[in-house]
Amino acid sequence: MLKLMKYEIIKKYRELLIALSLFGILEVITLVLLLKKNEYTAGGVGLYSVIGVILFIFILVDNIKMYTGDLKNKSGYMLFLTPNSGYKILGSKLIIAFLENVVGFIIYFFVGIINLDIVLRIMEEQGLVDLLNSMNINIEYTGADIASVFVIGIVFLCGWVVFILSIYLSATIYKSLLSNVKHGGLITFVIFLLVNKILEVIYKLFGKITMSVNYFDNIDITENFSNVLFFVGPWAILLLIVGAILYFITAYLLDKKVNL
Repeated sequence: MLKLMKYEIIKKYRELLIALSLFGILEVITLVLLLKKNEYTAGGVGLYSVIGVILFIFILVDNIKMYTGDLKNKSGYMLFLTPNSGYKILGSKLIIAFLENVVGFIIYFFVGIINLDIVLRIMEEQGLVDLLNSMNINIEYTGADIASVFVIGIVFLCGWVVFILSIYLSATIYKSLLSNVKHGGLITFVIFLLVNKILEVIYKLFGKITMSVNYFDNIDITENFSNVLFFVGPWAILLLIVGAILYFITAYLLDKKVNL
């Protein structure tokens, strides 16, 4: 699997370097706007928010293309001719996708902390912090707050991987069971909607179960970091189970049924 992961990295490293360079340039512009203060501060905050949206779209498209591209192109045909099982091929792509998301999230998160610190310093200089505190609005943050947001972000990434797997499964179902049917893109999209409708039902059912046993009633996530773990823990476990199921179904179809 390590060779497959290396293959995936070699295929996309140029695109990732370009994306990282663009992120660096836009972050420098953001810092310039923030450090100019006054009316430029809002522009810097807005620009960094736009950077987040762009990063989100880039990673989404790249994650999808990494898998569906090999199902459609000749490079993928050669990949599936290698003595590697569908489980290894899918696993390598999924690990690279997850690492790409984790690295992107960590970079955006910690650079965002730096930007936020600058914004808070500017607000403190202008007396806005004292004004908000007088209104019982606390905008200061602690290490525990950062850790809480980070953990919630990791759980969000687990949900993101499940979402990506639902796309992979939809594309695989089409290529394995419906490859002779025309309008592949439309059919894949319909399958994707059906898969996610099933997942939605599972999530709602899980939510009703946790509510029925009053699991969340006595958990105040604003109180301490451990409460955050107790709050997101059940959802993280559910996402891992759902992700594992989607992975094994997709890998089985890829290994036994896919028609290239």
